[in-house]
Amino acid sequence: MRKWFWATVAVGVVPMLLRLILCTLLLERNSLQMLTISDIIVWGLVLNISIFNERGGLFNYKPEISAVSSTVSVIFIVIFSLLFIFEMINEAHFIFKPTGLLLFGIIFAIASLITCLLYIDGSKPHQERLNINREEVQ
Repeated sequence: MRKWFWATVAVGVVPMLLRLILCTLLLERNSLQMLTISDIIVWGLVLNISIFNERGGLFNYKPEISAVSSTVSVIFIVIFSLLFIFEMINEAHFIFKPTGLLLFGIIFAIASLITCLLYIDGSKPHQERLNINREEVQ
């Protein structure tokens, strides 16, 4: 798979890993949540922004994937931004159930990961064909 994909996943997971490390180091284990909606939002935004940026690179070899990936990524970016706004409102006035926001975040993060893997898989034959054509030219 592409380096950008693994780098994106790694960067997006950093807040979750740091939180997990802190949870294990703290004497009072219940003083810090193991996973928050903010962690999920960061990961989802990082992944979808990377997908959106990659539309001109990897996904550009197959225009229909590029168009779909752009549209879906923008929709996911809006959804994660709305989840962030709802989380901030919830901090001030506790309108939503935190577990509900977390569940929505996890669902959309998983959907983002699945769509990203589908884009990569769908554009692979075109990438391989380009590599073969480049080798023939050289």
